[in-house]
Amino acid sequence: MCTYILMHKNIPVLTAILDDTLTVTRVTEIINPDHKPLNMMVMDNQEIALNDFFKASCDSRFAT
Repeated sequence: MCTYILMHKNIPVLTAILDDTLTVTRVTEIINPDHKPLNMMVMDNQEIALNDFFKASCDSRFAT
């Protein structure tokens, strides 16, 4: 497991722990709440919301 910092351009947004499969297991700190992904602002479970955000981001980038 490793700790990562999610950035919005040059702005640190949050720190999270990801496991070996790059699944968010824990959001450890919200550094800049105004820059969180939108779904994290409406979902209660921050880890599920962040995993959904990553999946949607990857799917849209690699869609053919």
